[in-house]
Amino acid sequence: MWRLNGRSKNDISNGIQTADQLAKQGYKVMGWDIEWQHRDSDGTPIQTANEMYKSVQKLCSSGNTFNKNNVVMLIHDEMFQKSWEESELKELIDQLRTNSNYVFDQMRFYPQ
Repeated sequence: MWRLNGRSKNDISNGIQTADQLAKQGYKVMGWDIEWQHRDSDGTPIQTANEMYKSVQKLCSSGNTFNKNNVVMLIHDEMFQKSWEESELKELIDQLRTNSNYVFDQMRFYPQ
C-alpha cells in the first residue's frame, strides 16, 4: 500500500481502508516495489542475490515503480539469521553498489 502526497497504490484489497484512514490523519504510508521472498518454514531466501539484482534491473528499466527511478525493496529480518544468508544480502548490496546508476539512501529522503 502506498499513500504519499495524494498518490496511492494498492497491491491487494485487504488494508485499503486502514491505509486511507492513516493518510487522512496525515501519515505517509509507504509500501515497496519489490520483495525478497522467503520460505515461511525457516526464513531462508527464495531468490538468490543474483536473481534479485536482475529483478531490480528489470524493474528499473520498466519504470514500474511507485516513483520513477526509485526502488523500495522489502527484505525480511528473519531471512538473514545464518551466515550464508548474510553473505547473500552482502552480495546483493555489493552488486548494486558496483552499478553507478544505483544509490542507497534512507527512506526519509524518498522523493515526496
